[in-house]
Amino acid sequence: LSYDASLGQFLLCRRSFAQLLSDVHWTKVGLLGVLFVAVNCLWDTMLIYPLKILVVFFHESSHGLVATLTGGRIVRIEFEHNEGGVCYTTGGNRFLTLSAGYLGSLIWGGMILTAASHTDFDRYISILLGAVTVLLSLAYVRPLLSFGSTFSLGAGTALALIGFKLPLEINNMLLVIVGD
Repeated sequence: LSYDASLGQFLLCRRSFAQLLSDVHWTKVGLLGVLFVAVNCLWDTMLIYPLKILVVFFHESSHGLVATLTGGRIVRIEFEHNEGGVCYTTGGNRFLTLSAGYLGSLIWGGMILTAASHTDFDRYISILLGAVTVLLSLAYVRPLLSFGSTFSLGAGTALALIGFKLPLEINNMLLVIVGD
């Protein structure tokens, strides 16, 4: 009986894995792969430059968010045209705050990519992402008349307008690229 039970569990597990593979949207997987390759091939071009700066914004915002969540506060965020940035914080858990930049960018990207790939709320996600970007920029990006402030306000506004004005498919593709 024990052998039969094990064989039954194996076959059930094998069938479940086969069902899992059959449930995969291979067209979406292919599209993600093509977008991933395209972004990597174009990485050093001006076409991808705004995406790189947006990643810097998410990176620095993640430091600030974790500092705030661990009892600290954001003093200011700065970032420049050369893809450099810094988030000045006080208080909070120093180890977690310092670790949050790369992990936070990864989490932001993963959440955006997952939401864009598995929901039909892409327009709302674009609007929310734009609003959060604008609010964080107004509250923390300094100096107010700087590249960082101008870029983050412009990017946030553009994301929100894209969410309001452009079709679901365009929003989906944009979010997949941002999340990728």
